[in-house]
Amino acid sequence: MKLRTLLLLLLVCCNFTFAYDTAKPWAWWWILGNSMKESDITYQLEYMKKSGMGGVCIIPCYGEKGDEANYIDLISPEFMQKLAYIQKEANRLGLGVDMTMGSGWPFGGPWVSDEYASKHLDKNLNVLVKENAIVKRASPGGEGYAVNPFNNKAYKFHVGIFEKAFEKYPNVLRGFFNDSYEYYGVNISENFYDEFKKRRGYDFQPYARAVFSTSENWEEIAKNETSSDKQLSPEECTRVWQDYHETLSDLLYESMLEFTQGAKRMGRLSVNEAHGSVGNLIDLYSIADIPETESFGSSGFEFVRNDPDYRENIFGRPNKIMMKFAESSANLNGKKLVASESCTWVANHFKVSLSQIKPDIDKLFVGGINHIFYHGFPYTPKDKAFPGRLFYASTNFNFNSHFSEFFPSLNRYIYQVQSVMQNSKSGNDTLVYFPIHAFWKESGGRNHILMFDVHKASTWLKKCPSFDSLISELDKKGFAFDFISDKELQKLTVENGELCATGKSYKTIIIPDCKQLPLDTYQQLFKLAKKGAKIVFQNEIPSDVPNFANLQERRAKAKDFAEKFTIFKNVKVGNATILATSFGAKREVFADYKLDYIRKELSDSTAYFIVNFNKEFDFGKLAISADCEQVEYFNPLTQKRGEVAFEKTAYGTTFNLSLKQGESCFIFANKKRNNSLKKITMRADESSTKLVGIWDISFAKWVPSSIKESKLPKPFSTNVLASWTKLGDDIAKIFCGTAVYKTKFSVDDISSQYVLTFDEIRDVAKVKINGVYIGEIWSVPYRVEISSDILKNSNELEIEITNCSFNYMRHLASKNPNWNKGNNLIDISYRPPYTIEKKPLEESGLIGEVHLVKQK
Repeated sequence: MKLRTLLLLLLVCCNFTFAYDTAKPWAWWWILGNSMKESDITYQLEYMKKSGMGGVCIIPCYGEKGDEANYIDLISPEFMQKLAYIQKEANRLGLGVDMTMGSGWPFGGPWVSDEYASKHLDKNLNVLVKENAIVKRASPGGEGYAVNPFNNKAYKFHVGIFEKAFEKYPNVLRGFFNDSYEYYGVNISENFYDEFKKRRGYDFQPYARAVFSTSENWEEIAKNETSSDKQLSPEECTRVWQDYHETLSDLLYESMLEFTQGAKRMGRLSVNEAHGSVGNLIDLYSIADIPETESFGSSGFEFVRNDPDYRENIFGRPNKIMMKFAESSANLNGKKLVASESCTWVANHFKVSLSQIKPDIDKLFVGGINHIFYHGFPYTPKDKAFPGRLFYASTNFNFNSHFSEFFPSLNRYIYQVQSVMQNSKSGNDTLVYFPIHAFWKESGGRNHILMFDVHKASTWLKKCPSFDSLISELDKKGFAFDFISDKELQKLTVENGELCATGKSYKTIIIPDCKQLPLDTYQQLFKLAKKGAKIVFQNEIPSDVPNFANLQERRAKAKDFAEKFTIFKNVKVGNATILATSFGAKREVFADYKLDYIRKELSDSTAYFIVNFNKEFDFGKLAISADCEQVEYFNPLTQKRGEVAFEKTAYGTTFNLSLKQGESCFIFANKKRNNSLKKITMRADESSTKLVGIWDISFAKWVPSSIKESKLPKPFSTNVLASWTKLGDDIAKIFCGTAVYKTKFSVDDISSQYVLTFDEIRDVAKVKINGVYIGEIWSVPYRVEISSDILKNSNELEIEITNCSFNYMRHLASKNPNWNKGNNLIDISYRPPYTIEKKPLEESGLIGEVHLVKQK
């Protein structure tokens, strides 16, 4: 018996210590209908491992129509056995596994009764169950009401369901995940009035009609006024609104604590997407082990193609400032990982290219994200005909993706970047106070909740213009900053004049010109100032307070604090960027050239990850604030690394950098020399020669291998490079696969350094010169360096190009009107159905001109 117990303990220890790699990208793994079998699980996990992925987050969801006989109920004994098998195989392969605490999103299920269901106010101010607040995209056994986010008892009950289900599976899952807040129209809890009075010090109910009647579509409330209702001036109304939001924020925070503490009790990590909620994002991200943001849609960069069907007015664009809320919470609390749900709807189904994905991944990196989760990887049986099972929303990263052959290259790139990001500390040296009460003051709308969502960040940020303009100026001038909430502010201490959080220290804190501060915040800032903290008030010191109760008494105290701050030499009022610089905050001149960057601190160097999203910079001399003994360049895409010549000037450490639009690199300011590094020269383009001649084009294979077509398009020749859908035969119009382009060119001066550039590649390419492989191209800029020992006076160029699967799927859809019946895909515009057969062909192949560029 003792031996058996010892073996079990050994097994537990092995499972818990089994290595997984967070520097490699992970993916959301949609298990449709929870329909899965062991052989397919193994096949897909082995594909992920071989492709360079690090793990998965399982999202049980709705099933494929026609597969109902194989559905498995969520957290049923059969489901848990499958989950245990997934973990066993993941351990064997060195992959990590998370899962949402439920199915679909948000949390909920059949166990959620009316008591714990989400609530809303009707027009008579009655608290009712929000009937359509249900689990979206729920899996079998997971359908039901969404649990009320403003009732911590409801969350505790929901967490308890999973605690019981996982009792016999202590070693399954690294962590539990909570998706973004999508409780639309949910605006109250059954005990809200009692909680409001306890927290805010007065009864909300008499003011509810006055507050809500000022919102659109709530005219009926005003008509039903009773003798117990109290009137409010517009200014008083905004204060009650602040109290209403703050109460909801408090309740939500307590509910999320039930989730994060429940995960901890179960021995798992908590991964939380706070965005979309009414609460303070910084606080909600901070209580999770891994805060996770979201990148939805493409950023609309001019140097990559953008899907014309994407509705920016509805869904917005990925916003770097939004990402910084998750980054800030991690930096403040010393958390290593900051995650992102990445690449959702970069383009429509079957159209997404790696060249569209990389820039948005880079945007996440400079936004402080270092733990990428792809959205996503649909579980599909390996023997199911192309395109297999698909999730309703793109992007598809599984083995049926048209870019599957190049997928390891994307993963390798992300690994190189995240290896640095995860093993360094933030170089952000400035704090910016997030004045949430100013945002609540300007809130409203028919649901009476300001939701801090990713889609409308550029809109809701304008509700506090002083904060919006301040962070925009800081970003444009190259400052590195984190946001801080009232709650996190209370944790700060002061050492040697610097502000110290749990995770790091800061040179200064900037208070936006927000007019109001809570009394607790005034008191803490005053205490920090007395201890020598450097504080900047933008334009003026606030002298008012938010909220409604005891206003005159609290306002008098606020004015007293505002006057007292003037006695400190370490407290300054005025232009925030000038004063922050005077307090030691370092700006980087990258921003002057519209280069985006993030600064990280390693034990032996300062690392800068730099991305060029604009045309303003191509080649030139740059400076960094870090002092060093060596400047090291590293390109995580090409793996090129070396020492760059530099000099120390009044502007900082200066050096030449070549960084084309779409490129990224690391610059390391090393404190000690690494003599093993080879010296490299940053080169600028000198002259360009267009390749002119006949191109021979043949078709090699269909891609991916799950496409069971045998007939290839006929080869052809051309002297003008255009889409093969225009130049080729009828099969070329539907072809999804690899074509081979061949031509000849001559070079007089073969001793010089050259680069081959392409106007457009649709979508990925491998390049050979004189039979020698020189590189692959799957991201912008479309260029590849040529080693001088490869070129001859007469040369043969061969390019393998693989396109996307859109044209082939368009062909399949035109032949089979029911092609989408099982997967139920929707269009990127969210206007179902997805009528792909009615859309124009996508261009394919090598398009435009090819140039041989001489460098100097």
